[in-house]
Amino acid sequence: MIICPPVGHEFINSYRGLRHLAGGLAEAGLTVFRIEYQGVGDSSGLDTDPDRMKNWLKVLNMPTNL
Repeated sequence: MIICPPVGHEFINSYRGLRHLAGGLAEAGLTVFRIEYQGVGDSSGLDTDPDRMKNWLKVLNMPTNL
């Protein structure tokens, strides 16, 4: 399962809830990936980086390639 957070102010408001959701799903035996888009949250990059949306979409495919 891939948990994709919202962007902007909603990211801050949902961070803790999504973290607890991921923990609960993992405890239930599911494989869970929490992502942070490049330039958002604790990830590297800036929100002004070029091709930001393309990089976000690339990040969504990373867990599926494991």
